[in-house]
Amino acid sequence: MEVLVSEFGVFLYRLTIAIVADFLFWTVCYWLGWPLCKLVSGGRYPASSPHHGRKHNGHFCALSGLAIIMCVFALLVAYA
Repeated sequence: MEVLVSEFGVFLYRLTIAIVADFLFWTVCYWLGWPLCKLVSGGRYPASSPHHGRKHNGHFCALSGLAIIMCVFALLVAYA
């Protein structure tokens, strides 16, 4: 019985981590990366309307935001 309770606890822990990581990646990282994508592409990517011919996926914007966060943390560690 202890093994069952222990495994259920591990499951809940991993589920919580996955939900928090998903939230951080798709909200915080996306909204940090979106202006960077707009700035670098001169306002072309991500397209704000579906009339531009291709639909953007948010992975590039979210990865750009993650890169911003990693650079900020690296600068804080290096100069703090």
